[in-house]
Formats: sequence, structure tokens, C-alpha cells
Amino acid sequence: MALTKSTPSQIGSITGLATGGASYSSNALDVSSAVACEVEIVYTYGTNPTTGTIDIEVYDSQDGTNYSDFPVYSDSASPTASGRATFQFDTVALKNIAVNVINNTDQSVDVVVNAITTSI
Repeated sequence: MALTKSTPSQIGSITGLATGGASYSSNALDVSSAVACEVEIVYTYGTNPTTGTIDIEVYDSQDGTNYSDFPVYSDSASPTASGRATFQFDTVALKNIAVNVINNTDQSVDVVVNAITTSI
């Protein structure tokens, strides 16, 4: 069996995500036929951060509307300039996901959330 990757799709973006733990949730992504997902966070700062992290949390949903209270995946990046971070995780038994991006750096940030799914 061969693995097939989807084309990258943008599932969300926000301009000026504030500091101090402000968060943004992406649109729902159907992963019901996928076995894995790669999420890319592209972040752009007007002024480079000196401290903190950008955190992501992935939540699952059976209907694409009501999401779990606890993330099925979480990770963080410690950016010192504009750039990107990628995160890969297993999606077996998940139907829909949304990515929550949390800005814990000391500068506001513009964020684009892209996703690629892998299926068999």
C-alpha cells in the first residue's frame, strides 16, 4: 500500500495575534480518511521576539463543530524571528481537527496555518 499526501491547504490565518497568551483557532479539517497530518505554522513578526513560545494544540471533533476539551496533540516553537514550524501527528480514529495557536512571545504575530494529510 502506498501513502498519499494531500496538497497543502490553508486552514486559517490571523493578523496581529496579541501577546500574553492570545489564541486563534483554525477552521475544521476533515482527517477521517487520513492516518497522519502535518501542520505548518508560518509566523511573521514586525519586531523579532526576544522571549516566549508559539504553542499549538490540536483538538478533535466528531461533527466539525463541537470539539474535545483536551488536545489530542500539543507542541511549541521558540521563534527568534519570522519563520515557520512544522508538527506531525497521528490522526487514526480522528474525524475532524482544528488547530489552536497560542502566542506566548513578547511580540504580536501574523500567523498562517497550513495542513497536509497522509492517507493510505
